[in-house]
Amino acid sequence: IVPKYRRAILRNYKRTRLLDRVYPGIVKASDGFVVGSIVGDLDPNTVEALDCFEDDVYIKKSVSVLTAEGNTVESFAYVLSPEYIYLLVDEEWVLSEFEKSHLDSYLIGCKKFEGLRAIKAIYNGNYITSDRAWYALLDYAKKNGMEVRERPIEVFFSNPNFGGNELDWIAEIYMPLKE
Repeated sequence: IVPKYRRAILRNYKRTRLLDRVYPGIVKASDGFVVGSIVGDLDPNTVEALDCFEDDVYIKKSVSVLTAEGNTVESFAYVLSPEYIYLLVDEEWVLSEFEKSHLDSYLIGCKKFEGLRAIKAIYNGNYITSDRAWYALLDYAKKNGMEVRERPIEVFFSNPNFGGNELDWIAEIYMPLKE
């Protein structure tokens, strides 16, 4: 399956440079906007790989974006976690500068990215209470002498905005193991 890309604007956010990093951070800004793309038709393994790839400075957040067709749709964005605000540099991050100065070395580093080992739970139910799966994984890890990074990764397969029976909502919860 080839992912579908659609241009979109994330309103009330801005993209800025980060201290000592070549990639940007997206943060709340009442007068800002970020032009980007919505990527659709991703299989669960690709979503998991993207979630694992993103640096720990980001959190995956549900956001509303404006499509090129003028529709507002729900999507996800990796935004700078509040605990890493100190990394912000008061300069706009410019894609063309990144491509010119950093893309080649960045791609070499990306080729070295490997999946991580994790324990997994499948959660059925309202996503508001998906933390129950986290605790089940933590208990399982403790009982089995496994050391985990307490940074769960959630892959959602249902969109609550479409309604439906909450018991049919499915999420995979991954608790990464320490190396």
